Amino acid sequence: MKTLYIDEIPVMVTRKPVRNLRLNVDGSDGSIKLTVPKTVSEAGIRSFVGERRSWILKTRDKVLSRIIPHPVKFETGEILYVFGRPYNLTVKITKGKQKCEVMKCAEIVLRVRSGSTMEKRAKILNEWYRDQLKERIRGLIHHWEPVMGVKVKEFGVKQMKTRWGTCNPSAQRIWVNLELGKRDSKYLEYIVVHEMVHLMETSHNERFKALMDGYLKDWRTIRKELNNGIA
Repeated sequence: MKTLYIDEIPVMVTRKPVRNLRLNVDGSDGSIKLTVPKTVSEAGIRSFVGERRSWILKTRDKVLSRIIPHPVKFETGEILYVFGRPYNLTVKITKGKQKCEVMKCAEIVLRVRSGSTMEKRAKILNEWYRDQLKERIRGLIHHWEPVMGVKVKEFGVKQMKTRWGTCNPSAQRIWVNLELGKRDSKYLEYIVVHEMVHLMETSHNERFKALMDGYLKDWRTIRKELNNGIA
């Protein structure tokens, strides 16, 4: 089996004595698998996948939206999810700064010191997730403030066991769960909008629901998926 990156999409290619190319998006993890005849060239494979790129991405996103990310040990070869997309993790030993980087071809490189513990690796990665979330949240707030006519004075990201987000209306401050860095972007937008609506309506009454209907038409579906642990 060989992995080809076609338009930054990782495709696991297996050559077998078959007549036709067979494309499949694995329902368990969203990985893209392609079985090809031994005579098909790499150019032919790339052309075949490229023609089906839209279907592949749509199908993969549908699968990933239903996956609960599994706990990882932060070792090379594992799959990490960033805003719902899978990335291959590569751990590299460094004498320099310990950090996390996103490379081309859907790869995340985690640079750590020799002998680093799983807890240390998790901390480095979580700080990276925090930075990614803050950037996205900042953009969402900037977009929604003029639409909603509210002002967020402060926001933050933290680990929360029972909530995806919280809001302090008097301080005009919102908090977002760190776990949303692993989930599809639509869940993050839903939580940001949800908490911003609380700046206008503190309870979950009919006015709150009407406001949510006006901003996100499918918010109920998104909420149901998120509360069922599907992301």
